[in-house]
Order: sequence, then C-alpha cells, then structure tokens
Amino acid sequence: MIATEYTVELVPIDSITPSPENDDIYGKIQHDEQMKALVDSIRRRGLEEPIIVTSDNYILSGHRRYFACRWLQLAEVPVRRKASICRSGNSEFHRLLTEYNPQRIKTVSSLLKEAMLRHKDDDPRVLLYDHKRSSLDVNAEFTEVAGFKHVLPVSDKKRQFLIAAK
Repeated sequence: MIATEYTVELVPIDSITPSPENDDIYGKIQHDEQMKALVDSIRRRGLEEPIIVTSDNYILSGHRRYFACRWLQLAEVPVRRKASICRSGNSEFHRLLTEYNPQRIKTVSSLLKEAMLRHKDDDPRVLLYDHKRSSLDVNAEFTEVAGFKHVLPVSDKKRQFLIAAK
C-alpha cells in the first residue's frame, strides 16, 4: 500500500460518522476498563493515531478512539482519509472493516463473523447478505459466542468447519 493514498487532516468530530456495520461485526462499544484506559491515554497524550475515514466520512478504523474523543468532548480530531473507499452502496464494506481492524483483541463471536465475511465467496451458504438494506441481518446470521481469542488465520481445513457452522 502506498502512503500517498491517504490525506491527513484535522476535522470537526461531528463531521465523521461511526460505521453502523462496525456494530454488526464487533458489537456496541462499551465504556469498560479498556475504554477508560484509552480515554485516560488520549487525555494525557492526545490522539496520536488518526482515525481512518472513507471518502464519505464514515469510520473505517478508530471507532473506539472516536468514542473516547467524544467522551473527552474534543472538538476536532485528526483523520486519515482513504479517498478510494466509499461506504455508500459498497457491498464489500463489512469485509473492508475487518481488513482495517486486524489489531483488535476480539471476541470469539467477532472472529467468527470476520471469518465468514472473508470467506463468503467460497460457498454462498457461508453468509447471507441483505442487499436491499446493504447490511448483514445480524440477528438472523450470527449467534453470539462468549470468550476472547487473538486473531488467527482460517486454514483450508478449518474453512469446512466454518461452512458447517453457518
């Protein structure tokens, strides 16, 4: 990836919008101990990593940073704009969110959702996408699974299990 694909700018926090699809995959952001630590870090050191946004001002990466900045009532935030990506009408937007958020410590449920999104073309039964709403029907598609696990790639052998789980 070429660094010049992005522009970096300081924008009013109200001009960017969390991607609703982020909640589909990762769940609603909680004000838990990790969030409190992030808020404290930004309060002490500022927002050192810009929020990545699409050309139409939706967040690709940085939802937790965005909510921490809102909590701190910051008026402006630095963003890196990915001009080649637009959320509106983008049937691949769920998959893009997973590609822009690989560093996150994720729940087992989030990892399963990501794997299904990455491999939906392997077998159409893996993931049903509601094209009329341009979103996942999360309640119908996924079951919540408790626990946490670090990100691991899905092997070819495990892909069959993924298809069976769907």
